[in-house]
Amino acid sequence: MVPPNLKTMMAKTTSTSTKQTQATTISHVSYAAVKLVGNMC
Repeated sequence: MVPPNLKTMMAKTTSTSTKQTQATTISHVSYAAVKLVGNMC
């Protein structure tokens, strides 16, 4: 499950090549956070 605000943020950052790495990092961090919460529950 991906939050809609993350999708729009990814779409905005993907248009800028310099921020593409930042968007990838954000998605990885959010994915790790979701996995962490999933393991706690």
